[in-house]
Amino acid sequence: MEVGNPQDDDITVKRLSREFFLLRRIKPVGLGWTNNPFYLNPQFSDSLIVDGDWGYSDGRSGFGNHAFARLGSYIYDATLKVDTDNDPDYGPPHTETWILGETWTNYKSKVVDSYPAIQTGDYVQYDDWVAE
Repeated sequence: MEVGNPQDDDITVKRLSREFFLLRRIKPVGLGWTNNPFYLNPQFSDSLIVDGDWGYSDGRSGFGNHAFARLGSYIYDATLKVDTDNDPDYGPPHTETWILGETWTNYKSKVVDSYPAIQTGDYVQYDDWVAE
């Protein structure tokens, strides 16, 4: 690829995952570590960190959807850091890592909590989602 002459498959495409669900401990831009990102919503617990085994019925919030970028087969997410130590549901300390060039499977394993088990939606072309 020449600089200034990108090919279609080299261009970063906005993506959106619908039904993203519960999160491992993440550090969104402008917020501290959390697995309950909508703690200010009175429907949920008012704690940034809740028990990692909690579900929605326990007062834990998650992402209904989430936008990120894809370049080729790899995902880049500049909106949050993930905890990549031995147990990302618990801490501190946390091992902070940006999502830079992850496959969809690896991305979900670092961001989406696997317990309680909820099926995570797949990403779709952003323009296609807007048109729905």
